[in-house]
Amino acid sequence: MTKLHKAFLAVAVTAVITTMTGFIPAASAAPQESKKITHIGLMVQDMSNPFFSAMERNAKQAAAKIGAT
Repeated sequence: MTKLHKAFLAVAVTAVITTMTGFIPAASAAPQESKKITHIGLMVQDMSNPFFSAMERNAKQAAAKIGAT
């Protein structure tokens, strides 16, 4: 199984568990419309993997569109 398949499997398992447990985020955890997002954190497994490199590049582009870093 490749790293990419493992990553997709991990995301799928997390989504299934979240759905099965009925997870509902707390209202206090939701971003308030009056507050501006200034920083976004992103952790990736391996920057030498083209998938994660593309993820980082696109996350930076999306953050720049909303004025975050």
